[in-house]
Amino acid sequence: MFLETRREVAAQLGIVWQDGAPLMSSTTQPSPGEQPFYTFIASGTLLSDERARWQVVFRHLTLASFIMALFVANLRAALRLIYARPHMLSTRCCLVQAAVGFALSLVAISVIFPEGPSCRTILLATTASIRIGDICISTVLLQRAYIAQNRSRWLLVFVPVIVAAPVYMIYATWASPPVLTIQTSGCVFIYSDYYPWIRFAFQAPMNVVLTAIFIKVAYRRYARLGSMAWGRLVREGIQTGLLLLLISLLCTFAVAFEFFGIYSIVLTVFEWSISSMLLVMHVENTQRALQPAYEQRQIECRLL
Repeated sequence: MFLETRREVAAQLGIVWQDGAPLMSSTTQPSPGEQPFYTFIASGTLLSDERARWQVVFRHLTLASFIMALFVANLRAALRLIYARPHMLSTRCCLVQAAVGFALSLVAISVIFPEGPSCRTILLATTASIRIGDICISTVLLQRAYIAQNRSRWLLVFVPVIVAAPVYMIYATWASPPVLTIQTSGCVFIYSDYYPWIRFAFQAPMNVVLTAIFIKVAYRRYARLGSMAWGRLVREGIQTGLLLLLISLLCTFAVAFEFFGIYSIVLTVFEWSISSMLLVMHVENTQRALQPAYEQRQIECRLL
């Protein structure tokens, strides 16, 4: 296990645990995550201490640069999708989540300025951005399943789940003490034991059900029509659904069992980035596969 665990860092800060969650009391020291990065760097007394603090900031900026590069590519692809199909919900979802990811990367990089955001602000912005990404992915999958099932209304029971999940996760992040120290190697928060499992419980089962419905209908149409377009959709739907589930499951286990110490929570950022890329690729591939059928329908409408 790399770096210190949540409980070890909490013990250093005077934070006790109750029912698997960090408990802030009146005697607890102010959380070091409330300060901006600039203050964190300036508070170093020794040269070695200041060097270690700069290394923490460098790792943060490296992660922010990676996110920016990925979401710039996603944003370009989303703009192409929205230009081709401006009124489709799936293309709008791709654009929203890509724009939010790019905006977050700008906020994350701005920590180097004296008036930059604090660690808590970064954590809340990151959690909100990831939750928006989850909403976009779930919305696209729900729409696909809803249309595939001939607009079956029972699928609408997933709407409250899509709405409720971000509210709880943002609150859980806000209620958790943020930490920005040399030991934690970055800006993180001391999350509860059940935090990663609740996130997984909100997202994974619903995404599996919705993906399975879309794949089943696509396979039926492929078996009936024999179209290669539907055949590609079956393969790509299975690949996307399994990849989303596998990534979510691996991230949940890594965060829950702290494979990288308290810094394990950062893996959710990588999961979100990869899932965002998969969403854009899935929508692109779907539109490309169904493009001939769409053009044929447009020709028929003009003839009528």
